[in-house]
Amino acid sequence: MRPAPRLPALLTALAFPFSCAVAQVSHPALDQPLPGDSGSTVRDLVRQIVPGLAEGDVVHALLPVRHVNGDPAALEPLEDAPLGPVSLLPVQTGGRSRLLLLLDQNASAQDADGYAVLALFDANDARLLDAANVAWDRSTAFHADGKLAVASGEDVVLTLSEHFNSNQTYDTYAALGLRGDRIRLIGSLFTLSDRGCGYEHTQRPTFAATGPATARSIRVSVTDSVERDRMDCGEEKIPAARRRTIATTWRWDARNERYIVDPKAFERLEKENEQRL
Repeated sequence: MRPAPRLPALLTALAFPFSCAVAQVSHPALDQPLPGDSGSTVRDLVRQIVPGLAEGDVVHALLPVRHVNGDPAALEPLEDAPLGPVSLLPVQTGGRSRLLLLLDQNASAQDADGYAVLALFDANDARLLDAANVAWDRSTAFHADGKLAVASGEDVVLTLSEHFNSNQTYDTYAALGLRGDRIRLIGSLFTLSDRGCGYEHTQRPTFAATGPATARSIRVSVTDSVERDRMDCGEEKIPAARRRTIATTWRWDARNERYIVDPKAFERLEKENEQRL
């Protein structure tokens, strides 16, 4: 199976927390009240991005949204489909409380492309501020860490899109900024893990925010390892055991409000992964 479309570079600026508090990702029922005094429910949020939500929670139409990576050819969602999984994550941007809702409205279980709407709401009055498609692959969810505090009152959101087959797993991690109440792509990272007779090949990213709390730099590393076992594979060629870590640092450019990225840092790993697909 092919991996989902991704950015030309393996990785731009992406960060997970150096020390991360509980992410507070939840998977509520639609009629569950929202935190605070808005008087709204999760269903009220969903209806702002699914105006055609019908009885039985069937989606007839979704609010048109852009893909966060700017891809004009991103897949459209299926109509007349059951409502997908809904997740919530409280965040902050500009020192203000916000609420993120992620709806994984997978377009087709047979296609590596997916469709997942990430919507940003004002946590006080449940008002929709922005929404974008953040799917790179068949299934999309908040990453286990959920968010990263990159400055006082400013979070970066972390998502994971993936699909797998009998021996390969395709993962795309994404970091999304929220400054100005606008969902923007900071960067994405594609990893490929597989297993075969006598070996398991894994790629595990680790991420650290370093430096002053007002503007943290980002240390990004990928541990690429091959472990062998004692299985008898006859004359089948087995990759040699190895373990290596590839790392680089992105620094925050306060003037231009972006991270400075070395596009060549993971170039070799990207080419190797392309050969393994």
